Amino acid sequence: MRQMPSSLNLRPQVHPVIRNQQAEDSSRMDELMIATFGGVRTDRSVWHLRLGKAIDELCFVAELAHRVVGSLRFWQIAVAGRPQLLLGPLAVDPVWQGCGVGAALVKKGLDRAQQLRLWQFVFVSGDPEYYPRFGFKPVPENSLIWPGPIEPGRLQMLVLMQSMTAKLPPGPLALLPEMPIV
Repeated sequence: MRQMPSSLNLRPQVHPVIRNQQAEDSSRMDELMIATFGGVRTDRSVWHLRLGKAIDELCFVAELAHRVVGSLRFWQIAVAGRPQLLLGPLAVDPVWQGCGVGAALVKKGLDRAQQLRLWQFVFVSGDPEYYPRFGFKPVPENSLIWPGPIEPGRLQMLVLMQSMTAKLPPGPLALLPEMPIV
């Protein structure tokens, strides 16, 4: 999702209601995904990390006037054999992009992930001008093995839990999907 830098954003900011995703939100979320990413979104390499189920406690929707206008999910992945988080996809109705809907979803998701205290890092394949406002920093080149092509600067990470070991071991390290239990 491409968004104007906040210093240039002249659109009015809104304050959506953020709540956990429910089963009845599925069709609207599919519509948002197509509107945001187009019909070939699952062709992007990041989808190779989304083999299992998204984390229920970290799946949110944003509502304005009782209509879902945005969604965010998180997935558990493995990095150096340890569980970490993958943020996304973040999808916002194009009518409401640039109005704070995505930012509200990301803030809620990161706050909840931090409360759960289960992961040390969050990774995102996203706009290099959008995610730094939440504390994300570019992953150093060649330190992680991504499951396919990725544009420079798009792979970013955030230290979710500060500790003495809040540093990845030397790489390159593979980001691996959490495999679904069959």
